[in-house]
Amino acid sequence: MRPELVLASEHAGPPAALEQLRRLGLRLVVVPAGATLEALEQRTVAIQRGRAAERRRRDGDADAAGVQRPVDVLRLRFVQR
Repeated sequence: MRPELVLASEHAGPPAALEQLRRLGLRLVVVPAGATLEALEQRTVAIQRGRAAERRRRDGDADAAGVQRPVDVLRLRFVQR
């Protein structure tokens, strides 16, 4: 498993460990840990935003691959002659 998104409580730590996750290229989303309806709403919104961002990134990668294939075909056909 190779996670790209990490959801962490605002109490997560130590800070050096969180920074190490960021340096590894992981997107770190810190969510509130409170036991209130407002905190629950904030956690839910953060999770939804994180999932939406990952879907957009994957869709963008797929779109880029879809464009790259025809370009590679053209390159093989016309440039390498």
